[in-house]
Amino acid sequence: MNEKYMRFKKLILPTLTVVMIASMIQGCAATSSKGMLNMTDNSKSIELTISEPKSIENGEDEAFDWVELGSLDDAETLRSAWDKVLGTSGSVGNKQGTLYATPDGKNDNNNTLHVVLHNNAFYRTLSDTSSDTYKKLAEAATNQYKDLISEDTETQMMMGINGYFNILQDSSDQSYSNPYKTLTRAEVMAALTRATTPVSTNLDSSKEFNAAVGDSKYNKYAESLDKTAFISTKDGSLNSDTYNSNISRAEAIYMLVNTYYSEEFKNMNVEEAEANFKFDDAKDAGNLADKIGVKSGDKMASAKILKHMLDNSSEGLDTKLYKSLLFAHEMGMVTSETNWNQSITKAEFIGMITDILSGDSSVEVFDSAATKSLTMAEFKKKYPAGSKIKEPDGYLTIMGYDGDDVIIKLPDGTLGCQTGPLEVLDEQQLKECAEEQKKADKAYKEGKYPDNEIGHQRAMDKYREVTKAYIDGKIDKQPKNTDYDNEYSTGINDDTLTVRRTTKGYACIVFEGMVIYESMVMPDGSFEFTDSNVTGTSQALMKWCDDRGIADYYGLSYKQLQKIFGKLDKNSKSMTLKEFYK
Repeated sequence: MNEKYMRFKKLILPTLTVVMIASMIQGCAATSSKGMLNMTDNSKSIELTISEPKSIENGEDEAFDWVELGSLDDAETLRSAWDKVLGTSGSVGNKQGTLYATPDGKNDNNNTLHVVLHNNAFYRTLSDTSSDTYKKLAEAATNQYKDLISEDTETQMMMGINGYFNILQDSSDQSYSNPYKTLTRAEVMAALTRATTPVSTNLDSSKEFNAAVGDSKYNKYAESLDKTAFISTKDGSLNSDTYNSNISRAEAIYMLVNTYYSEEFKNMNVEEAEANFKFDDAKDAGNLADKIGVKSGDKMASAKILKHMLDNSSEGLDTKLYKSLLFAHEMGMVTSETNWNQSITKAEFIGMITDILSGDSSVEVFDSAATKSLTMAEFKKKYPAGSKIKEPDGYLTIMGYDGDDVIIKLPDGTLGCQTGPLEVLDEQQLKECAEEQKKADKAYKEGKYPDNEIGHQRAMDKYREVTKAYIDGKIDKQPKNTDYDNEYSTGINDDTLTVRRTTKGYACIVFEGMVIYESMVMPDGSFEFTDSNVTGTSQALMKWCDDRGIADYYGLSYKQLQKIFGKLDKNSKSMTLKEFYK
């Protein structure tokens, strides 16, 4: 997404003549544009050069209104489809359902994206990109906006989130979402506030902030982020020009991390984090203030540091920004190629917001409105022993209670136990489950999955997606079992997996054309493949790492595993994993 056509953008003083030589980036000729940046210190000018994706924007921006979530009536096609798919009931101004549930079990029409991301019912949907629900939500965004394509479901979903929660503006007629529009510092700061703050008539900006950045529709939302942004009004670095100019990805990431994970970020050990990992395009340049002679309290100190980084990108980033990239990498927000000096796009930033907010522990993780709407006492009263609750595959029976534990008999006759109120599906959810089961049955008959269990099929989709991404180099170290589906197995019987040999004689598993080496999770999604014999793969992996001073055996790329073990020997014999382990 951020790797679309690139160009350079330079922000300069009118008194400074600058000649820019644009480079060829990703096969497309870069073009240049000039903006004005009024930043002076003792008659010295400061210029910022930001490499950015080509900003693609259609239509005029709609009004930047702030309306309670349940009272929004714009983007009608998107909104009605999302309400239907997610089981929202009620009318404008009085809605109930997943998107309006709160951790305390209440319903709030002034809900925020921040809260909704902690509702397991929505978060599971957002995480399961292969589910029908996810695809329907993404499709609804395409039906609303002309500039989305059906193949890019991630961008569809991010623009759907943006449109439904009214975070950043769409076009005035709401027919364009402008996912590849590059964002200013004002927009990024405002977006984060609108994603986390209930609508209030009391929110306003201070006279001091307005004087520093100028009058703007973004001010009342943006000011609260001034204290956690990399460049701020404190030293004069954030002024009307920088405020309304494009923000770099590194700055956006720093602001997110510093706002919601400040303590963890502050205490992060850089040496440990980078012991077995290196960015392709970023490195720690140390304390740049000391290196370039910027003193604490200097006017526009942070802007000077940022300028030095942008002008000398090959030298690396100031430690604070570099640490934020490392932190973001550990959260799965960035890969080894960070593109840190590029401007950030709208779809990209909405994606980062969902990543950072969903992990923020200041909001309690909770289950859907259907589960939380009843206390344990209320649930016991409504569903006494002997009650039957309709499930997609039959009826579940309440056998009794042991304190807050619910003793249940599942539709297949087996007994189970759950602590706390059960989630009771409504008719719409049951209908969707039935439709999903039909598709699962069909996919199983077509030989696409080992069985017809929906959970197993979702887990298999996740296994295929993550493993392929690792093999293709999009993930730079072995995925752990926690990177797969932790709720369900894939349904694979490990004993039947095929074991073959590599060109170096080592054992490997071959599954659907993918070669699974030592330390990689097997297709069941839970356990790693290993051969711990004296001459086995585990010994080879440890020796290779030890010889190179690599402490983390699970910090290797797929190409490194290929170097250790060799590629698949196509002439090698096949055996089952059960036979191999005999």
